[in-house]
Amino acid sequence: MSIVGDYRRERRLLEIPDFRREDFGAVVRYSPIRQDAEGIVCFTSLSADELGNEIRRHIAHFEAMNIGFEWKVYDSDEPKCLRDKLVDVGFEQGEPESLMVYEVAKFRTGRFGMDGIDVRHIEDIAMLKQIAEFQEVVWGRSFAWLLDQLRSIWDQCAFYSAYDNQRLVGTGWIEYPKASQFAELHGGAVLPAYRGRGIYSRLFEIRMVDALERRVRWVAVDAAPMSRPILEAKGFESLDTTYPMTWVPRCCAGA
Repeated sequence: MSIVGDYRRERRLLEIPDFRREDFGAVVRYSPIRQDAEGIVCFTSLSADELGNEIRRHIAHFEAMNIGFEWKVYDSDEPKCLRDKLVDVGFEQGEPESLMVYEVAKFRTGRFGMDGIDVRHIEDIAMLKQIAEFQEVVWGRSFAWLLDQLRSIWDQCAFYSAYDNQRLVGTGWIEYPKASQFAELHGGAVLPAYRGRGIYSRLFEIRMVDALERRVRWVAVDAAPMSRPILEAKGFESLDTTYPMTWVPRCCAGA
């Protein structure tokens, strides 16, 4: 089986903390237990004739919960008209990302000069609040749900932060889903004024060392367009393109 096939097979079985997972065969749906979170639909595989009913099913489900949801579309999904159909019925398409993987056994440590920059392994769960707030600063938008999510996966992650004296200037964490050969990189971010100084590379390297020690086979990442060339230069291979398609419930539209 292909790498992307292995990834899809594993990830459709993934249990997400604080979500109820339902596998309908045609898709996998995650419904949040908390009211402040949004739902997820992913890994679509069905015929074009079935698509309309399937979309209506999940819209009705999340409308009844009065919450929005993201339909995560992969280029490898079926049918190929999925994304266009979602747009036609009112979904908003976000920025596409590249699903990229790296074979951990190929990793060789490098040396990155960062005078005055200290990269630390975060061992106190209370520090997650600072990491979540930092993500909002770097990306310029609200991540109100992020802190609770990070707390829920604390035991299966390794978190790292970069500091200039006591100022937080970069973050990144690596998640190890249970019974998976794919670890996942998340949260790689550096303040604009500190970019180009090797901080991103050092945060990447320290997470790869962690992955080597835990003997996982692959590291995967959903890479934004800005990150893709950096990761390609490090040896990552692009497997698929993903598109976040967002549905806002009628009660909240235009609010």
